[in-house]
Amino acid sequence: MKIVKMLALRPALVLVACSDSTTGSVSFALTARRAALQPAIATWFLNGAKTALVSPASANKGQPNESIVANNIQNSFKAFEDDDRDGLEN
Repeated sequence: MKIVKMLALRPALVLVACSDSTTGSVSFALTARRAALQPAIATWFLNGAKTALVSPASANKGQPNESIVANNIQNSFKAFEDDDRDGLEN
């Protein structure tokens, strides 16, 4: 997988992991900036139609689902202000 964008943040950020058991999503609250980064991990290995899971092995470099999974990962991240630092969007 290629790196699309890399950020160097100063000062360093503290990540606090929060999970939602109903959706399977994991949030990371960036406490130094009062922001949260929320990847929808449950969507990473969905097929193009978003109806079934694909094998992670089929997403390796040169395999048939490489670009689908890479796009799913890239599109799964959501960032928002998190003033109360709970990792959830209010």
